[in-house]
Amino acid sequence: MEIGVQSILLSWFCHPSLRRWLPLLAGGLLCGLATVSQAAQPAPRCGVYSNSQLGEIHVLSPDLMQRRVKDSTPELLHYQRVDGQLKVFNLDLGIGDAYTLLDDGRAIDTGMDFVYTLTRPLSCQPPMPAATSVAGQACWQDLEACGQNSIQASDKDLRDMCADRLWFACTRLFAGEPAAWLQSALAAGPLPKPLPADRLEEAAQICLKGMSGAVCKEAANVNWDAGRYLQARALLRHACAAPLADPTACLAAEGMASLTGTALAAPAPAGLPRGRFRSDTGLARDITFGDSGQVTGFAGLVMQARLEHGLIHMRHNQGGDFILRRVGEGTLIGLDMWNRLSVYEAQPDSPAH
Repeated sequence: MEIGVQSILLSWFCHPSLRRWLPLLAGGLLCGLATVSQAAQPAPRCGVYSNSQLGEIHVLSPDLMQRRVKDSTPELLHYQRVDGQLKVFNLDLGIGDAYTLLDDGRAIDTGMDFVYTLTRPLSCQPPMPAATSVAGQACWQDLEACGQNSIQASDKDLRDMCADRLWFACTRLFAGEPAAWLQSALAAGPLPKPLPADRLEEAAQICLKGMSGAVCKEAANVNWDAGRYLQARALLRHACAAPLADPTACLAAEGMASLTGTALAAPAPAGLPRGRFRSDTGLARDITFGDSGQVTGFAGLVMQARLEHGLIHMRHNQGGDFILRRVGEGTLIGLDMWNRLSVYEAQPDSPAH
C-alpha cells in the first residue's frame, strides 16, 4: 500500500513521544486533522446493495459481506477500507479483489462499471472474531498468499484455518482429488474413491455449524459420491434455508424429493431404461433412451448407453462418460462430475419401462 507524505507527517507529529515538543495548538490541530481525515473516508453501510442485472451484495458487518449473484451459490467476502477502496477477499474461493466505493459509501463498483446501489439498510452484525489457531492467525495476516499456498497446507493446518472461518480451507480439507475427477470426466477414467466415513461426517458437521454455502455444496458433493444420497439432500436443505439461502441448493434438494431409503436400498432394475427422463440440475437435463441403448437429447448429442458394473455409462463428445444409476423403474441419479446431485425422473409423455 502506498502511503502519502501527509499521512506520514500527521502520524509523526501525533506520536506521544514527539507531541510534547510541539506547541499545544499546533499539535492539537494536526491530530484533529488526522481524526477528521480518517472519519471522512467512505464506508459501506450495512444493508442490501442491488444491481438489477447481477444480483445483490449484502453488507453484513464492518468486515464481512455476502455477494449473491443470481442463480448462484452466495459467496462470503471479507473486506477492509484502503485509501477509499475496499480490499476484498473471497473467503469461499481463497482469492482477492478490489472494489470502489461511490456516493459516500451508498454504492459499490465491483469493476467494469458493475455498480450495486444501497436499497435496504440493515442492522450491522458484530465483526468477525479473531483467529485463535497459529495457522489461522498467520493466514489472516496475508489472505491472498494464504489462499494461493493453501493447496500445500497440511490437513491439520487446513482444519485449524477452517475453524477460524477461512472457508476455502474447509473445502480443500475434504474436496477429494480434483485431478482424478477431471480424468474421469474427460477420459472415461473410473470414478474417484469416496472419502472415508469419518471425513464425510466431518464435512457434514462443518457445513451445519458454518455459514458458507460453498462449503455445504462441497460437503453434499462428497457425501453423494460416497452413496450417502439422503445425507447429501439434508445438507442441501440446510444450505437452502436461512441464513445461507443458497438458491442452487434449493433447486438440487427439491429435485431429490422422491428419493427414499427403501428405493435406494432395493436392487437396481436389470438392463437399460427406456423413455424420456428429465432433471432441473446437472449438465444433461433432458435425455431419452431409445432402442438398442441409443440416447438422445442434451443439445442434440447422440450417445450410446452401456452397462458397467450395474451403472449406465454414456460416452459424451469430450471423451468421458456420463454415469447414471437406476433407482426403481422411473428414477436415475447422476454420478459423474457433470451431473452430480442430479435426479432424473421419467416423464409422463414417455414412460420408462
